[in-house]
Amino acid sequence: FVPPTPVPAPAIAPKTEVSSKKIGAKELEKKVKKKVTPKYTKKEVAVIASHIKNIKTSYYTLQIGAFSTKKFAKELQELAKNKGYKALIKIFKQPNGKVLYKVFVGKFLTRREAEKYIEKVHKDLGIKPFIVEVR
Repeated sequence: FVPPTPVPAPAIAPKTEVSSKKIGAKELEKKVKKKVTPKYTKKEVAVIASHIKNIKTSYYTLQIGAFSTKKFAKELQELAKNKGYKALIKIFKQPNGKVLYKVFVGKFLTRREAEKYIEKVHKDLGIKPFIVEVR
């Protein structure tokens, strides 16, 4: 005969008292918020922002057309959009006072990246685009 193994009694959590005192939102916010000291003053942030704003970044895009009338530029833009391209029209004033509406697709960080898309755009739109650097 084997005597039964004693089973330990379940552990009982100590009672904790819950405060019935209600605190307002502002008081709770004060308790939760930690005091954070900013790394930069407002003046320093303004100086940094102005430096960033003055950095000239360039990119490459593919020009697919240039027109003297906005209507034709819009038509080409729609064709490109219907084929899944994000097309942009930029207006350029020529020295003689005339206006050109140029249509572009794509935005690439490098010339090499833009070169990869020339044949695809040519196949999709039937237009041989060329690379333009935008500064």
